[in-house]
Amino acid sequence: MDQVNSLSTIDWLIIAVVIVSSLLSLRRGFVKEVLSLLTWVVAFVVAVKFSDQMQALLLEQVQDDQIRYIVAFISLFVATLVVGSLVSFLLGSLIQVTGLSGTDRVLGMIFGFARGSLIVVAFVSLLSLSPAMEKTEFWKTSQLIPQLGQLNGWTREMLGKSSDLMNPSLIDRVLGN
Repeated sequence: MDQVNSLSTIDWLIIAVVIVSSLLSLRRGFVKEVLSLLTWVVAFVVAVKFSDQMQALLLEQVQDDQIRYIVAFISLFVATLVVGSLVSFLLGSLIQVTGLSGTDRVLGMIFGFARGSLIVVAFVSLLSLSPAMEKTEFWKTSQLIPQLGQLNGWTREMLGKSSDLMNPSLIDRVLGN
């Protein structure tokens, strides 16, 4: 009980982010959460990859090059999000019909916990880049930030290992470079 009382405001904020992410994912389920994340990534890739072709179709409607590119990008991005939402809705309905919604929701909660934790680690990592942060009172009194710092080191190590496996030419092809 003493440890709970010694948590600072930033610690409670960290806990709240992880809990809210977990509860949202519990409500939506694993399949919808994963499809949502995947849809956003695919929407970005589609918009980047096909904006040039789309803007060629808009030559008569939009005269300014920059505005035409923006319209093409946003149109492709939004259209892909709509298609992804429809697919997510259909698969979510299929899961409910099959009776797997309980399992889907529990897996969703685990996914949400991982996502919330990743958000917190990324945020703390970003803040830790500033030397001034270590001097602030909330940083000094936090019980969780030192643990997140250790997790940050482990994450960097894992990302370093996985980046050796990544083929840079694949990323260049996806982004159209």
